[in-house]
Amino acid sequence: MKKKNFVLINKKITRFNKKIEIPGDKSCSIRTILLASQCIGVSKIKNLLESEDVLNCINTLKTSLGVKIVKKKNIYYVYGNGLNSFKIKKKLTKIYVGNSGTFARLICGLLSTLPNKFYLFGD
Repeated sequence: MKKKNFVLINKKITRFNKKIEIPGDKSCSIRTILLASQCIGVSKIKNLLESEDVLNCINTLKTSLGVKIVKKKNIYYVYGNGLNSFKIKKKLTKIYVGNSGTFARLICGLLSTLPNKFYLFGD
Protein backbone atom coordinates (compact mmCIF):
# COMPACT_ATOMS: atom_id res chain seq x y z
CA MET A 1 0.00 0.00 0.00
CA LYS A 2 1.37 3.43 -1.01
CA LYS A 3 1.83 6.15 1.57
CA LYS A 4 -0.09 9.35 0.91
CA ASN A 5 1.72 12.63 1.33
CA PHE A 6 0.00 15.25 3.47
CA VAL A 7 0.95 18.83 4.18
CA LEU A 8 0.40 20.03 7.71
CA ILE A 9 -0.05 23.77 8.13
CA ASN A 10 0.58 24.96 11.66
CA LYS A 11 0.00 28.65 11.02
CA LYS A 12 -2.87 30.42 9.34
CA ILE A 13 -2.02 31.55 5.81
CA THR A 14 -2.42 35.31 5.53
CA ARG A 15 -4.03 36.99 2.58
CA PHE A 16 -1.67 37.94 -0.25
CA ASN A 17 -2.54 41.45 -1.33
CA LYS A 18 0.46 42.96 -3.04
CA LYS A 19 1.23 44.65 -6.30
CA ILE A 20 3.78 42.86 -8.46
CA GLU A 21 5.50 44.66 -11.31
CA ILE A 22 7.37 42.79 -13.99
CA PRO A 23 9.24 44.23 -16.97
CA GLY A 24 7.26 44.53 -20.20
CA ASP A 25 7.64 41.38 -22.30
CA LYS A 26 6.56 40.86 -25.92
CA SER A 27 5.05 37.39 -25.48
CA CYS A 28 3.25 38.28 -22.23
CA SER A 29 1.97 41.54 -23.72
CA ILE A 30 0.44 39.76 -26.73
CA ARG A 31 -1.15 37.13 -24.49
CA THR A 32 -2.52 39.83 -22.20
CA ILE A 33 -4.15 41.74 -25.05
CA LEU A 34 -5.70 38.58 -26.52
CA LEU A 35 -7.01 37.34 -23.17
CA ALA A 36 -8.44 40.77 -22.36
CA SER A 37 -10.25 40.79 -25.71
CA GLN A 38 -12.13 37.64 -24.63
CA CYS A 39 -13.06 38.85 -21.14
CA ILE A 40 -16.37 40.47 -20.32
CA GLY A 41 -15.94 44.12 -19.41
CA VAL A 42 -12.98 46.47 -19.39
CA SER A 43 -9.46 45.22 -18.72
CA LYS A 44 -6.88 47.80 -17.65
CA ILE A 45 -3.33 46.94 -18.74
CA LYS A 46 -0.27 48.78 -17.47
CA ASN A 47 3.38 48.29 -18.44
CA LEU A 48 2.55 46.87 -21.88
CA LEU A 49 5.60 46.49 -24.11
CA GLU A 50 4.98 48.63 -27.18
CA SER A 51 7.04 46.63 -29.65
CA GLU A 52 6.11 46.30 -33.32
CA ASP A 53 4.61 42.83 -32.76
CA VAL A 54 2.42 44.00 -29.87
CA LEU A 55 1.26 47.09 -31.78
CA ASN A 56 0.41 44.88 -34.80
CA CYS A 57 -1.66 42.68 -32.48
CA ILE A 58 -3.55 45.70 -31.12
CA ASN A 59 -4.12 47.17 -34.57
CA THR A 60 -5.40 43.88 -35.99
CA LEU A 61 -7.79 43.36 -33.09
CA LYS A 62 -9.13 46.88 -33.56
CA THR A 63 -9.41 47.00 -37.35
CA SER A 64 -10.12 43.42 -38.43
CA LEU A 65 -11.85 41.93 -35.39
CA GLY A 66 -13.75 44.89 -33.93
CA VAL A 67 -12.25 44.98 -30.44
CA LYS A 68 -12.30 48.41 -28.78
CA ILE A 69 -8.86 49.24 -27.40
CA VAL A 70 -8.04 52.70 -26.06
CA LYS A 71 -4.75 54.04 -24.68
CA LYS A 72 -4.89 56.78 -22.03
CA LYS A 73 -1.83 57.91 -20.06
CA ASN A 74 0.21 54.76 -20.87
CA ILE A 75 -2.66 52.48 -19.77
CA TYR A 76 -4.46 50.31 -22.32
CA TYR A 77 -8.18 49.73 -21.85
CA VAL A 78 -9.48 46.67 -23.67
CA TYR A 79 -13.26 46.40 -23.90
CA GLY A 80 -14.02 42.70 -24.13
CA ASN A 81 -17.42 41.18 -24.87
CA GLY A 82 -16.70 37.57 -23.92
CA LEU A 83 -15.64 34.46 -25.81
CA ASN A 84 -16.29 34.40 -29.56
CA SER A 85 -17.16 38.09 -29.52
CA PHE A 86 -15.07 39.23 -32.48
CA LYS A 87 -17.09 41.40 -34.87
CA ILE A 88 -16.41 40.03 -38.33
CA LYS A 89 -18.09 41.58 -41.37
CA LYS A 90 -16.85 39.42 -44.25
CA LYS A 91 -16.90 35.71 -45.02
CA LEU A 92 -13.13 35.85 -45.64
CA THR A 93 -11.23 38.11 -43.30
CA LYS A 94 -7.56 38.92 -43.82
CA ILE A 95 -5.59 39.00 -40.58
CA TYR A 96 -2.20 40.71 -40.57
CA VAL A 97 0.11 39.10 -37.99
CA GLY A 98 3.28 40.98 -38.93
CA ASN A 99 6.42 39.14 -37.92
CA SER A 100 4.95 37.66 -34.74
CA GLY A 101 4.84 33.90 -34.45
CA THR A 102 3.26 34.23 -31.00
CA PHE A 103 0.37 36.31 -32.31
CA ALA A 104 -0.11 34.00 -35.32
CA ARG A 105 -0.28 30.86 -33.17
CA LEU A 106 -2.54 32.32 -30.50
CA ILE A 107 -5.00 34.06 -32.81
CA CYS A 108 -5.49 30.75 -34.67
CA GLY A 109 -6.87 29.23 -31.48
CA LEU A 110 -9.31 32.08 -30.95
CA LEU A 111 -10.44 32.13 -34.58
CA SER A 112 -10.88 28.35 -34.81
CA THR A 113 -14.18 28.50 -32.90
CA LEU A 114 -15.77 30.86 -35.44
CA PRO A 115 -17.58 29.70 -38.61
CA ASN A 116 -15.80 32.22 -40.87
CA LYS A 117 -12.71 31.71 -43.01
CA PHE A 118 -9.54 33.64 -42.25
CA TYR A 119 -6.40 34.38 -44.22
CA LEU A 120 -3.41 35.03 -41.96
CA PHE A 121 -0.46 36.80 -43.54
CA GLY A 122 2.64 38.66 -42.43
CA ASP A 123 6.29 39.37 -43.19
